[in-house]
Amino acid sequence: MKLRLLLLFVFLLTAAQDEPPITITSPVTGEVLRGTVTITGTTEIPNFFSAQLDFAYASNPTGTWFAIQTLSQPVTDSTITTWDTTSISDGDYILRLRVNLLDNTFQEITVPLQIGNDVAP
Repeated sequence: MKLRLLLLFVFLLTAAQDEPPITITSPVTGEVLRGTVTITGTTEIPNFFSAQLDFAYASNPTGTWFAIQTLSQPVTDSTITTWDTTSISDGDYILRLRVNLLDNTFQEITVPLQIGNDVAP
């Protein structure tokens, strides 16, 4: 019985590791964004239902998230959206990509970054 449980655990752990991750490939952590920025990544994972790209103030990431783009089709290492950062105050933010799955669960990834439109490059 213990061997069966151990084998089941190993199988589930292996299956979870084989699942492709969601990613934001650009921008990268800590990058300073100016103007219109192309956001690229991957949302194509098993049981994909939808995805949403949001941002929040770094000082309050559990507070309000502001939607940038909603996706009804998965993407693989390509453009998720272009984001015009000129209407956002300079400062520290968190970019979040959340993929909603058919079983009502989700996976997400976050990238801390800065907006610096009023700062010389």
